[in-house]
Amino acid sequence: MRARYPYRPGWAQAAAFLISLLCGSAAWGQSKTWDGAAGGGDWHTGSNWDPDGVPGSGDTVYNTESGCVITISADATCAVLQFHPGTQLTIATACVLTVTASSAAVFQCNGATLATTGTGLISVTGGVASGEMFQGTMTIGNFVWNDPSGNSMYVRANNTVTCSGSFTITKG
Repeated sequence: MRARYPYRPGWAQAAAFLISLLCGSAAWGQSKTWDGAAGGGDWHTGSNWDPDGVPGSGDTVYNTESGCVITISADATCAVLQFHPGTQLTIATACVLTVTASSAAVFQCNGATLATTGTGLISVTGGVASGEMFQGTMTIGNFVWNDPSGNSMYVRANNTVTCSGSFTITKG
């Protein structure tokens, strides 16, 4: 005769909850593609993204069209930026785009301009696994990278990054 294990109330519910946390898109982030459906170029308009909704800290942000102009007019967050040539991302005065940098090639923006106005800032706050921060030839504005793990950062061979503002690297 097989031994029967006592029933443990709530065990199945707890397991289902843990699985949903580990597998849910919110835990790992989503791919968010700029479609500009709402018009106006505002990063913070959810219907400008596919799927709809403003990107968050775990999301990889894509733009698959050349010549888009996207404006960040309040603080914003994402994990990775991948933009096509001719894209212009402008971060307004006193606003910060925080990139959580959880993977390699945080900025894949060949031919893109990541501009800042006034005190606008691009801030990278995480460690880059392989150290490859920039992939492509691009122009960036005010930039801060604070890597708590002390990884090195590099620009891929035959790529150029031009900084039109301040460029700061710290180990946090």
